Amino acid sequence: MIRAGWFRSQPSSMTQELATGITYHRVVRIIPRLIVLHVVEITLKNTKLQVLVTPGQPILHGEIRAKLTSRFLTEYHQTVAINGSYFYPFREYWSPYPAEGEPVHILGHAISHHQTYSQPQSDFPALYVTDDNQFSSVLPSAHIAHAIAGREWLLKHGQTILTSEMIAADKSYPRTAIAFDATQQRLWLIVVDGKQPNYSDGIYLQELADYLSQLGADTALCLDGGGSSTLVIADVHGQARILNSPIHQGWAGRERPVANHFGVQIID
Repeated sequence: MIRAGWFRSQPSSMTQELATGITYHRVVRIIPRLIVLHVVEITLKNTKLQVLVTPGQPILHGEIRAKLTSRFLTEYHQTVAINGSYFYPFREYWSPYPAEGEPVHILGHAISHHQTYSQPQSDFPALYVTDDNQFSSVLPSAHIAHAIAGREWLLKHGQTILTSEMIAADKSYPRTAIAFDATQQRLWLIVVDGKQPNYSDGIYLQELADYLSQLGADTALCLDGGGSSTLVIADVHGQARILNSPIHQGWAGRERPVANHFGVQIID
C-alpha cells in the first residue's frame, strides 16, 4: 500500500525566529542518507520563559488521557511543543489505541507543576526542571517543577554514553530529543523525521548524539520516537502549526495522540 505523501521531495534548510529567545532551524541532509532535522534553540536566561510538562489526570485505567501535541499546545497556550514520554497501551494498526481522550500510562517519572503522576522507572530515565528553569539529569533535592522521561541518554557531561548493545540493535528512525548545554543557557528541542522515502529516512542514535554534541549540548535525552515524533509551534493567532512530518499509521503528516508533552511558553 502506498501511503499519502510518501514520495514528495525534500524541503530546503531554513532558519526562523519563533519568539524572543526561540529560534527554529530546519536542517536538510542527503548524506549519509536523506534526513530532515527540526531544531528549536531556546535561550534559558529569558525571564519570560516558562516550561510545561502535560499535567496528569488521574482517571480509571490510566494516569492521563491521550492528546495530540497540537492540541496540547493550543490548550495550554504554548509557544512550541514536542511529544513526550513512552506510554502504554499502544497499538498502531490492528484495533488502534489510543484515540484522543483514551486513558494511557506513562513509562517513567512524570511531574507537572510539582505534582507527580508517574513514578520513576530505572529503564526510563528522566530530565528534571526546577522552578528557575534549571535542567538536571538527576533528581534534585527540592524545587522540582517538572519531569519528563525518555529511554536513552544520548549525552551526559558532554560524552556519548550509548552502549554497544544499543548501537548494534539501532536503526535509522524518527526521533525526538531534549538537550541542554553545560552552562544552562541553551536548550534544544529536536525532532527528526523518518520512515518517509525520498523525504527523510530517519537517524541513528549515535548520529543524533554526535549532532547534538556539535551544537554544544552537554546532556541529551531521547524521548518517544517513531510515529510519535511531533514538533508544533503557535502561529500569530495562537493556532497550532506542525513543523515536522509525523508518520502515524504510515501516513505522512498524520499526528499521533500521545500521553504527555513538553512545552515552552514565552509570557508577554
